[in-house]
Amino acid sequence: MDLGQLLLALRRNWKVLVPVAAVTILVLGWALFVRPASYEGKSVLVLIGSPSAPIGEDGKAVVTPFGRTDNPYSRVGNSGVVVGVVARSLSSNPDSAARVAEKEAGGSYAIDPGISEPTAVITATAPSADAAGVLADEVAEAFSKELDQLQKDQGVDPNYFITTLPSQQDQAPQRKLNSSIRLAIGILAVGVLVAFVAVSISEALTRRRSAAGKDVVSPDWPAAATVPNGAPPPPPPLPPAPESGRQTNGNGKAFSTEQREKGAARQS
Repeated sequence: MDLGQLLLALRRNWKVLVPVAAVTILVLGWALFVRPASYEGKSVLVLIGSPSAPIGEDGKAVVTPFGRTDNPYSRVGNSGVVVGVVARSLSSNPDSAARVAEKEAGGSYAIDPGISEPTAVITATAPSADAAGVLADEVAEAFSKELDQLQKDQGVDPNYFITTLPSQQDQAPQRKLNSSIRLAIGILAVGVLVAFVAVSISEALTRRRSAAGKDVVSPDWPAAATVPNGAPPPPPPLPPAPESGRQTNGNGKAFSTEQREKGAARQS
């Protein structure tokens, strides 16, 4: 089907397209103007590695009165692993400060490692800008406390902790326009797909009704629907032949006695 045929099909099926377009426009308006807006705030923490553990005369890391100096989290060698461990610890505990702040804000948060730097990126989403900013700050604070607690559980000397510092990369909460645009594009795509399917079904039904109309037998010509394709139609029925020895008129009817007598008189 080329463009011209497509346009003709759309024109023929405008009664199908109008409802689909109306519903698509209504849903699109709801998504852009009625649906509650969401705001996104970010907080970035820089991870500071722990000092190197001093080695004693026995070749092992020194243990101070405050704990061990060989921090097991420092031996990982990848800050992303540390960020993932802390994030899982926060999310798995429903009573953690991060989960509590999430419920109070009525939003959600995500903790991801930095791409090129040893950082933890906290992304908070909430119904308002203030709530998103507060949630990001509270989750960042909960992250630092949870990291300290995990190291304390390992018996690490606080002087050899991995610590965190707020970064200047924090962003003020902004409205999430990208999600609204993606939703609008998705609604338009679904609307176009539904319109295409509806027009295709309508065209198929129209062709089927048209084909069924051609197969109807005509009451005035019984043999018209039964002749083979390309064969000429049968001739019309001939009038009945006159009886032998009888004179007939042009309509195939025999002359009456009176008509014969009148004809003989005119001939004489």
